Amino acid sequence: SSQAPPKPAPPKTIRISAIQRNHSGRLAFLDRVIDILGEREPFVFLFEKDWGTFVVNVLRNPRLYWKWRKHISRTALPYDTYRDVLARSEFTLDFAHPKQTGATMRSFEALALGAKLITSNAAMLEGPFFDARNVIVADTDRPDELRAQVTALTGQIPPIHHRSHIDLLREIVGPDHLAPVDSDDRQAKGIVA
Repeated sequence: SSQAPPKPAPPKTIRISAIQRNHSGRLAFLDRVIDILGEREPFVFLFEKDWGTFVVNVLRNPRLYWKWRKHISRTALPYDTYRDVLARSEFTLDFAHPKQTGATMRSFEALALGAKLITSNAAMLEGPFFDARNVIVADTDRPDELRAQVTALTGQIPPIHHRSHIDLLREIVGPDHLAPVDSDDRQAKGIVA
């Protein structure tokens, strides 16, 4: 691959992070999971999109909004800070929007940076990228089970697969369709006759 080798992962100094836009039931999910796990110092950053959603969210959950007010911002978290927090997080929370049916970009970023997901999205386990080694589907009605799942995965390093752009294309379109491209590419570079 022409890509530089990946940098070593930083130590996991944040047990639980939550970096999310505040909408639907995210605040209640975040509060419940953090309460169940007894987390005293999570990294929480909630982005409030505009004044309209601010008013709706305050009216929906005034007690929780007051409790988490120091973690709610009208300014987005800088992307480099976001990536750094995910890389240093053992777990990060992911609450699926009610209309969401699959994985989000945030989920793939967490996976790539070595953070495990605690999510409300059961569909995460249906795809090829996520499994019980890197995702916990949180059932907040079963707190003992959630605590046990988090304990079991704490300290475990989920597999991170680094691949070239050719490897990625091969996964997307299949190896049979890429064989001529791969051969032409290797022949152009003088690797094969």
